[in-house]
Order: sequence, then structure tokens, then C-alpha cells
Amino acid sequence: TAWGLDDILINAKNEGAEVLFTIHQTPTWFIDQGRGDGGGDYAPVELGDDRTNPKSYREYALMLAQIVARYGRVKYSDEALNVDLSERWTGDKNEKKSGLNLLKYIQFWNEEKWWKTGTPEHILPEEMAAMMIECYATIKRTDPSMIVVSPCISDISMPYFEAMDAIFGGNWPCDIISCNYYLNKGNDGRYPATWVLNGGCGPSQDKGFGRVKQLSDFCAARGKKLWICETGLDSKEADQSQMAFPGTEAERANALIETANAMFASGVDVVFLFSTANEYNAGKTLYQQCGLLYGQDKGYAKKPSFDLVNNYAKSLSLKAMQQPAMEDRTKRFVIPSK
Repeated sequence: TAWGLDDILINAKNEGAEVLFTIHQTPTWFIDQGRGDGGGDYAPVELGDDRTNPKSYREYALMLAQIVARYGRVKYSDEALNVDLSERWTGDKNEKKSGLNLLKYIQFWNEEKWWKTGTPEHILPEEMAAMMIECYATIKRTDPSMIVVSPCISDISMPYFEAMDAIFGGNWPCDIISCNYYLNKGNDGRYPATWVLNGGCGPSQDKGFGRVKQLSDFCAARGKKLWICETGLDSKEADQSQMAFPGTEAERANALIETANAMFASGVDVVFLFSTANEYNAGKTLYQQCGLLYGQDKGYAKKPSFDLVNNYAKSLSLKAMQQPAMEDRTKRFVIPSK
């Protein structure tokens, strides 16, 4: 469920911010099918469908097409738009719109959820590949200019990528390949990750970091850029988190900057920080205090790390503007704004 997307995207455009629109969970109408806890982390197919068949994802792909038709560049007739026009309350209802030109990038799933192995939430590489085949084709038919970023794999597992590659024959149905990678002293190159408590670190202490270049080279050989769509560190106060960085905010900022520099040097095109702000009344567990801002309860005040990372990001932008003819792999660091 998501409300106010028009406003979010209009505000982003007015601020000059590019949005990567990411679908994190299955549509609500797929959930109530006897799937246990009723959560949304299940593959977006009807219960009992063959999850390795691209056509099983057709209804999900058609939902994506409606998002792309609304927020992309192509104008459609109202007859082509499938929008729920019923009122949630008096005077509050959706309207049919298309071609709003508010969105350039879309990512239609997030993570294979290896930690749910053996359950319907875990998406195998052949299932992820099937989803990508159907969704990419449908999105491109709807708006050929829409840039499709592959679903994020939660960690760098070369066997997972290679299994999908075998299905694609090296011709990936996406414009950009993406992955998440969090640095931890417990990382040793294995998948799934082997994080340790309070183990957040910079690249020099992450023994598995070499996989970033391995995956980047893999993507480049297939003519694709690599985006790292999540990386980050919790503040040291989150001492029950594996991602807590046991240092000052200035040291945490420097570790994030070192991470970005190392990823760029490894061939990564864009790095996204997770996340903008702490959780509300942030606790001490994973991702509660990974923001560069404090949470809503503290008015989104800046942490001491904010200006250091922000200045670094600005310096990258300035360098890119001063060198318009630089190589195609323009390095960009996506940093949150309040």
C-alpha cells in the first residue's frame, strides 16, 4: 500500500532529485492466499503457479505497466489505464493520469531473501530470472525510455548471478544490474554473509570486498553498469547491531566515504546509502541508527556525519560537472536529503 506517490515524485522533480522507484513487496491482492503470516515478502505470483515460468508473473508485470504509464513519458488514453477510482473517504479518490514524466528509473523487486530459505519468501535464481524476463519486456513495451534496474540481490553471490546469466545467455533483461553490499568484519567472501556483532567497517577490514570488483567485471563483460543500491553503517549507539560501527560519527563518515571510493575504484557506477534517517525512537538493533540524520522524534537533525558525507558527495558532483567528457562510468554517490 502506498499513498501520495504523485506528491513524492513531483516534490523530488522540483528539488532536482532523481528517484529510483523500487517495489519492495508483492501487491496486496496476492497476499491473502493461505501464505502463512500474510506478509508481503512472497514472489508476486498466484499461489500454485510455476515460479520458473515468466508468464506466471504476467499480472504483476501488468501492475508495473500501470505505474510506468502513469509516471513515465508515454501518454495513454484513459481506456488503457487500470486505476481504482473508488473513494477511500469523501473527496479522496484517485484519478486516471499518464505520461506525467516524473520517473526515469524503476526497480521492480528487492532482494531474494536468502534468510527465508525453504519458505515461499525465498526467490531462487531461476525464479528471479523468470520474473525479470516478463517484467522487463512489459515495462519496455509500455515506455521504451524507462530505465530498468534489476532486482537487488541482498549480497554478492556470484553463483546466484551466474545461474541467472545461464538462463539469459549473457543477455540480461535489464538496463542496469544491482546488488546490495554491507561491509562487516565477519565477511569472508561467503554467501550468505557472515556478519558479527558491532562489525561494521570500512573496505580494508572486509575480507570479502574483492567480490565487488568481481561482480563489476561480470556486469561490464555483459555491457551493463553495476549499482550498489544499499550500503551503510549503524552508529555505535546501536550496539546490538551487526552493522554498528564502533567509532565516532566522524570516523563512521570516513568509513562510508572510503567505502564509496573503493566501490568506484572497483567499477561501481552508483552507490546508494542506507539510509536517510534513523528510525523513530531508534533502538539498538540492525538498521535502527544507520541514518545520517536523527529520526523524526528528533526533528531529523543532522548527525555529525552528515556534513562530511554531504561535502564529499558535492565534491563528486562538482568534479563531474568540471569534466563533462569523462568516461561513461561517471561516479555518483546518492546521499539523502532531509
